[in-house]
Amino acid sequence: MKPARHLIFIALGLLAACDGKVDAVRYRMTVAVQTPEGVRTGSGVIESGVQKLAVGTVFEGIDYTLKGEAVAVDLPRGKVLVALLTGAQNPYAGGEDYFRSVFGNAIGHGAIATPRLPQRFGGAEWAEEHAALRTIKPGLTLPAEDYPLLVTFGDPADPNTVRRVAPDDLASAFGPGYALRSVTLKLTDEPVSRVLVKRLPWVPDANKRVTADGGLAAGEFQPLFTAD
Repeated sequence: MKPARHLIFIALGLLAACDGKVDAVRYRMTVAVQTPEGVRTGSGVIESGVQKLAVGTVFEGIDYTLKGEAVAVDLPRGKVLVALLTGAQNPYAGGEDYFRSVFGNAIGHGAIATPRLPQRFGGAEWAEEHAALRTIKPGLTLPAEDYPLLVTFGDPADPNTVRRVAPDDLASAFGPGYALRSVTLKLTDEPVSRVLVKRLPWVPDANKRVTADGGLAAGEFQPLFTAD
């Protein structure tokens, strides 16, 4: 059995064992880009959750869930910057791994939440952390270590034109006068975003037919959307 198929079967097995209750928080991620024509922004609401796994009445562990889509920033002259649902430091970890700890990791890397959280939460304290986040609804600016993976398309209608974009060098992708201003997270109760899928209808089939040559594997299109 191929590794990818093996992982799919494992994922299906875990879903079958879930108890159906998800403890989730929602973040509005906003990406701001300096352009020669001023600052352009794009944002979207992403839900990150934790779900208990059980067989019968026996607790077996936890699973991490994710709902939402990548964040697109429309730039001058029809260009677009897209922040994927995974981290730039480890794009192969998956969006669930990235978002389950992105807020705490950012604070650990020097970000200041406003309002502040009452304490630093450990990895096993997700219920307490989620409760605090939902109550306080803080926001913060992500440090560079916690940026999402950024890409662009030479032609948004053609997935084969995808290129990875360095957060500290947008000028190489878009030209002089372009720079990443900030990536922020803010807790929210707003609905999960479903906008990008209408703009890039080819994404569900991208993994089957795209062979990108811009330093980005075809499988990395997966973080554009979650399954539901």
